[in-house]
Amino acid sequence: MLTRRTLLGLLAAGSAGGALDVAADGPVADTADVVLTATPRTATSRINAWLARDDLGTGYRRLRGSVVLTAPLIVPAGVHLDATGADVTGPRRDNLLRNAAAVPLARTSGSIRARSTTLTTTQPVFAQATVGQRVQVVGVGPRAGHRRAPGSLYARITEVTSPRRVSLDLPADSTDHEATVYLHAPVDVGITIRGGTWTNRNKNHIAQTTQSHGVLIRRAADLTLTGMTVRSVGGPQIGGQYGVALGDVTRVTVTDLRFVDTASDGLHVTGPAQDVVVRRLSGRRTGDDLLAFTTVDGQTRDGSRLGDCEGDITDVVVEDLHSDECHSLLKLTSGIGAGGRQRHLERFSATGVHGAVTGASPVNVLDYAGPTWFSGTISDVTATHVGSPSVNVQASRLGRVTVSDVAWPASARAPKDGVVSFTGTSAESITVRGVTSRSVAGRSDQPGCAVRLAVRSVREVHVEGTRCPVLAPHFDTVQLGAPRMRIQLLTVADDRSAARTGDVLSLREGSGRYRIGTARFTDLRRTGGSVWAADEDGDPDAPATSITVEGLQGGRALAILRSPARVTLRGVRQRAGSDAAVRLVSAAASPVRVLVDDAQRRAPLVSRTGRQEVSVVSTAIGTDVRELTPFPGDVVRNTGREPAPGVLEYRTGSGWVAADG
Repeated sequence: MLTRRTLLGLLAAGSAGGALDVAADGPVADTADVVLTATPRTATSRINAWLARDDLGTGYRRLRGSVVLTAPLIVPAGVHLDATGADVTGPRRDNLLRNAAAVPLARTSGSIRARSTTLTTTQPVFAQATVGQRVQVVGVGPRAGHRRAPGSLYARITEVTSPRRVSLDLPADSTDHEATVYLHAPVDVGITIRGGTWTNRNKNHIAQTTQSHGVLIRRAADLTLTGMTVRSVGGPQIGGQYGVALGDVTRVTVTDLRFVDTASDGLHVTGPAQDVVVRRLSGRRTGDDLLAFTTVDGQTRDGSRLGDCEGDITDVVVEDLHSDECHSLLKLTSGIGAGGRQRHLERFSATGVHGAVTGASPVNVLDYAGPTWFSGTISDVTATHVGSPSVNVQASRLGRVTVSDVAWPASARAPKDGVVSFTGTSAESITVRGVTSRSVAGRSDQPGCAVRLAVRSVREVHVEGTRCPVLAPHFDTVQLGAPRMRIQLLTVADDRSAARTGDVLSLREGSGRYRIGTARFTDLRRTGGSVWAADEDGDPDAPATSITVEGLQGGRALAILRSPARVTLRGVRQRAGSDAAVRLVSAAASPVRVLVDDAQRRAPLVSRTGRQEVSVVSTAIGTDVRELTPFPGDVVRNTGREPAPGVLEYRTGSGWVAADG
């Protein structure tokens, strides 16, 4: 006989489908009490009593038929609800389904002061057993600048000093002596919901309450949702809230969910959340994001009551999202939680983001309730939106972020803000690999690019494997798009472009006073443009940038400089260049030193527009020594007539002389 322990083991091993199928045909499913065939007239109270029965010897339940609810279904811990083939329509003013721990154990009023962790309630609702449980204190938590947002403090009880007084693990943001207080139940462990079509009838009319979600899960561990179809009644933003809303969850697996005509997000995860796996989500006409992760929710509108919990989100795996007319596919936000704590979204991995979106970018990492802090990887993105980047990271604080394998199709105009875009205050490292654009639409005065950077301070930026295999009007690999940027190390490798024009690094208008410590460019193949192209002056107080170009074929120039630099060239092959390879085009481009090893180029090496200081060591590419401010020992192949053509060496006291003299 299939015991409950065996069933739980199969579920934990990822064989939930097989386990439930066996149960449907085996001894458990043959027990009439674990199967309920509903009709639209079946009382909701009868279904909930059946779900709550603990005398059946198993947590397995099989719901069949079609039912119209008058209240939410309440799923207790340890219950595995198989609704395959069932059609469940929710009540008009509440959730379709929620777990038992989503319902507070007690509601009372209480008093707490700003910056204090001591909560006192009017009723005796606490006991020593409640240590570790959660409380929600409405109105004293973060508000992100919205004065009329309820701003719940969501905290864990660390000590019970009396039935009416506890200590919390987070302080309140404000003082309230008549705050509403909810004492929440311990975590529900071991819930599975499988299959079924679930229709949310709750039209919230922009009220933003947790009761307007379709499926509401709070305080749960070892949770599995699979094979469900979730719908809404009513238009975007007025036909209920999230299709499935998870919050304060641990060890979660969500697979094969489909969202159709939902009023807002399909699946929405609010912190705290840890060890979350989401695979194979699809959506058609979602009113907002197909999938969203938010550490601090309900802070974008005064009066919103979505912020019932908040916390860090860590250790997340997302695979295979597909959109058909969704607003966007994936949104990630964090923010500032109670007590001014920066919330984190980290150790996050998402791969396989496909389709098209009707809103903004398919993937968005955004500031929301204050600055977002994000660290993780995003890969295999083919979803697009005309005019917006495929991956838009617009978050203030970034840890180590990797974006890879992002494709922009031939049918769409190249986005002016990049196929991948980063905007923010700081980042530990940004790595972008395998961006490909096949778009030939657009104009040269509205240049497309693979990666746009507008992050004020970045320790490392690595860009590798960029491709533009088509004759686009203009395509840059990396554009800097903000003033006063600070980059310690920039590397670009394995770069290919067949665009008519375009540069490897473009420092465009609006990027002035930049500082780049070290820049390395290797293995480049280009039709036109430069490796380094500056339209703005760098920081006049910055030390010289160390620029290395190794393994370049093609292009028309090497560097157009407007800041001090030390340029090293190795393995350069340029046939089309007609002007100088390294051009000093403003007074800020001084001093500049150019070292050349193994290069082929017919045109001169350097030129300057004024009296900038420039020195050269090069016998491979010639230059006119009259352009130079040399150092003793510099060796140059002079292309001018004075003092003499040929290879010259600069010597103290003698000036330029023949190198073998």
